Amino acid sequence: MIDLTDVLTQRSNVVVWSPESAYAAAVAGAETAGIQIDWDRDDQEEWISLLVDTHRVGMISAQEPFAIVSDAKAGLAEPLIQKGLKIILVESFDDTVLVCNAEKLVEVFGSGARTLIRYSAFSANDLWFATI
Repeated sequence: MIDLTDVLTQRSNVVVWSPESAYAAAVAGAETAGIQIDWDRDDQEEWISLLVDTHRVGMISAQEPFAIVSDAKAGLAEPLIQKGLKIILVESFDDTVLVCNAEKLVEVFGSGARTLIRYSAFSANDLWFATI
């Protein structure tokens, strides 16, 4: 299991993080061949999705310098690390391999994080849907 509590508690070396910073990181990551950006900023979406075809291979938080990246696209992590993001690698966005302290999730992502029923085991997609 991968505990997001530690990742979300650690301070990043990024001094200021904003939705614009997140988008700049997404653009840097998207330069990796075949990656598209999907984000509806006008709806204040929390996550910027990085897609190959219709499959999510990365997601970048607009609130925290933090991203989840598919092992299959691990090369995508390097430009994100260079932008100061903390990276979690997962084999699949559907695998229930993530855990996190409930209070930390709500602190970082707001009350929408409460819709995660099992803080002791959830997937990256679960996190995306609960906090988008």
